[in-house]
Amino acid sequence: NPVGLEKLFLAAARAEAVPSVSLLDFWSHYRLRFADASGALRFQPDRIAVMDERARDEMIAEGFEAHRLVITGHPVFDGLVERRARFSTEERGRIRRGMGVPDEARLVVFVSQPLSGLFGESEANPLFPGYTEQPVFQMVVDALDRVAVRRGCSIVLMVQLHPRDAVDK
Repeated sequence: NPVGLEKLFLAAARAEAVPSVSLLDFWSHYRLRFADASGALRFQPDRIAVMDERARDEMIAEGFEAHRLVITGHPVFDGLVERRARFSTEERGRIRRGMGVPDEARLVVFVSQPLSGLFGESEANPLFPGYTEQPVFQMVVDALDRVAVRRGCSIVLMVQLHPRDAVDK
């Protein structure tokens, strides 16, 4: 977020004595999200909803105050169990057939995110996590090939692109 709107909103809330909360949905760049240009955690809200203990522990290690951090789960993952329960075996079969997936095949979904567009493609960008979506995708393909051979099964890989993904990449 190059504009830094969240920081502006948090500063305005603090100036008006309005309680604030931020919701995290990923496990990186915690300090960057809430720090000023000098690296001081000047834009911490009153509470930060974090996904799990890992995120909480990582944030505490980076200097966040523990009392601000509340484990709430991941906003997207929380609904998956309920959604799965709504699909009958027949409905799953209909969807798989509609995608051309044979009944005996394992279906694996790769959900892409254009990390290279966010964090660059090399160590030249200080935000670079050490990988991009392209090598990760290739590692998934290679691993699925090994699993298919070892287990003697058919695996269909479906790729779900992020709205900012470039199809040619």
